[in-house]
Amino acid sequence: DYKIMVFMLFGLALCFFTPVPLLLEPSSATCISYVIMFNFGLTIPLATLFSKSASVRHRFFDENMELKNGAIGSKPHLLVIAAVLILQIIILSIGIRFTPTYIEYHATENWDVKYAECSYVKNTVFWISFGYNMILSIVLTFLSCKSVKMDEDFKELKWVSITTCCFYCMCFIFITCIYSVYGKHVVEAASI
Repeated sequence: DYKIMVFMLFGLALCFFTPVPLLLEPSSATCISYVIMFNFGLTIPLATLFSKSASVRHRFFDENMELKNGAIGSKPHLLVIAAVLILQIIILSIGIRFTPTYIEYHATENWDVKYAECSYVKNTVFWISFGYNMILSIVLTFLSCKSVKMDEDFKELKWVSITTCCFYCMCFIFITCIYSVYGKHVVEAASI
């Protein structure tokens, strides 16, 4: 299980470094890398928690964490994680393939200076992929509600509930910041 935890930490590190493309000069590559890093970085920890939810665990393992249902192989956790990540990859691939990347220019107080911004910061590709993460977190919360042995499950439901509430609060702040500011401040808000 340490491999799954390392994978989760990789996703969190990816989220941590997401602002880097926003701080570089806008181009197609930086626009696409921002969307991928942010949304895929969020999907990795959610997929890991999804595979560890009480519902998934009780379906494939007995009380001693021995495999009881090998219908999808000997490592059902990894298959669940892979399925969740593949769906996010499909969403991102379709969105990036069919939505053009362009750089938006905004006038500033100086007549000879314009502010450049990536079109993907407020684009449907970003929001559909982000919406997938929101739906995944809601499903994760419901799957964790099947926890019947709170102490044996390390109070999983409590911690998943606290984590998802913090996640929703940060998402609300993120959405508010993105749509309440203009120009250069959008990138600052997204980076924070």
